Amino acid sequence: MKRMSFFLTFVPVFISILVLTTGCGQKGAQNETTTATSTASTASTEPPVTENQPATTTSTTSSTETTSPPPSSTTTTPTQTTTPPPSSTTTPSYVAIVWTTPNTPISLNVDESTKRATYQSGGTQISAYFYKPAGSGLFPAIMMLHGKDGLQEYQRSYASWLASKGYIVLAPDYLTPVGVSPQAWTGADYGKHTERIREIQGDGLESLKSLAYVDSSHLGIVGFSLGGYYSFILATRGDVKGIVSYYGAYFITAPYSPANDRLAKYKFIDIVTQMQAPVLMLHGDIDALVAISTADAAHGLLDNANKVNEYFVYPDVGHAFNIQGSPTYNAQATVDAEQKVVDFLGTNLK
Repeated sequence: MKRMSFFLTFVPVFISILVLTTGCGQKGAQNETTTATSTASTASTEPPVTENQPATTTSTTSSTETTSPPPSSTTTTPTQTTTPPPSSTTTPSYVAIVWTTPNTPISLNVDESTKRATYQSGGTQISAYFYKPAGSGLFPAIMMLHGKDGLQEYQRSYASWLASKGYIVLAPDYLTPVGVSPQAWTGADYGKHTERIREIQGDGLESLKSLAYVDSSHLGIVGFSLGGYYSFILATRGDVKGIVSYYGAYFITAPYSPANDRLAKYKFIDIVTQMQAPVLMLHGDIDALVAISTADAAHGLLDNANKVNEYFVYPDVGHAFNIQGSPTYNAQATVDAEQKVVDFLGTNLK
């Protein structure tokens, strides 16, 4: 009975302990399940990272690198681009040289027996030498411009030589109509006469077009000294196809006689900027009247402006080197210059 009583007492206790132990284990399992579920739920709120979607840190770094380049890449290049040398970015201002076509065609009255011609300009009759090649046909024409000494006999010889090469030549007296003579050269105010002088010369070109045997699409200029300066002005016309300047008076540096700073209305750079015709320049390197430095400067301006030009300097040769009887006459330079003139005019006027 005592043994049975112990068993009956122990069994209920054992069952209670077992039940209690089992309940605690189930509750722990539930806690583990809940914790895992919570963790998974939390992880599922973050979107998955894929190959096509960069990470946030990469995107931020990329954005920072793009918007904040190194200082050297943002200061050097713009300076070089926005502040180029003035010559490459600035269009120089200049005094425009304007040519107008006469309302009424200008006639050239020719006397071939005397080699003379006249035409009207501004109500004044202009006298000129006139030379024509032998034979008939359509000829290119040249207007020949004298120097400060006016229309002289030696220019007849040169005009005759040009005619023998197949060119009509008109050599107008453009100083007498404005009241300037060779004797009045020093101190004369040529600047105030510039517009009238170029009007006389322009009208001379227009008068050549009135002749049926002139090829008006092939007009050129040959100028000596002061005439060389005006030949450059005439090169701003569209109908002039080439100019030759013998020891031209370019008036670029400081004046070397009282007259020079009062002669040129137009700065040489203004003329060069507007030139349309090719140029042949012939100069002596010991020219005492037109310093070689001014010819060099003129050539430099032509090159800088990309104007077509040829420039020849004769060593130990002075001003007026092609005029026989002149103390500076040089036979060798004269012959060489004439050949260069023939070649240049043949290329540009024929």
